[in-house]
Amino acid sequence: MSTPKGRAPHSAEWLEADDVTLRTVRLGQGDTTLVLLHGYGESLMAWRALADRLGTRFRVVAVDLPGFGLSDKPAGPYTLEAMHRRMAAFVSRWTEGPVIVVGHSMGGEIAASLAMSEPRVVAGVLIAPAGYALAGVVDSLPPGVAGLAGAATPLVLPGH
Repeated sequence: MSTPKGRAPHSAEWLEADDVTLRTVRLGQGDTTLVLLHGYGESLMAWRALADRLGTRFRVVAVDLPGFGLSDKPAGPYTLEAMHRRMAAFVSRWTEGPVIVVGHSMGGEIAASLAMSEPRVVAGVLIAPAGYALAGVVDSLPPGVAGLAGAATPLVLPGH
């Protein structure tokens, strides 16, 4: 997602996710897909320094979350439940193989929600996660796993 000599190496796509269309950049290769979820007030461009490096080992999907960047602005709410529903539909339709969700700030709350409920999501990486519902997610983790939740720490899911 970097821009060598003024030339964009990746093209954006607009992909359906429930009731919205999301600006998306897909790159890389590998058996596992990383879905990159930015924080509040940001866009997929927040990942430009990391996406190409991650793409050397993984399929990478960076998205503008609903209502942010160049993605559609939903008519409905911006609640965690609505964001979860839209992103779960996106992951189900547009990713392959095992999925690791990587979320920063608000994206961390959405990533945690997806990691706890979507069968193909095998792990989550939460970078300075935010959100009122995150406390409930951490409280529901088994002993020993809850201690792993934190800044830039993988959320390890039992049985995955």
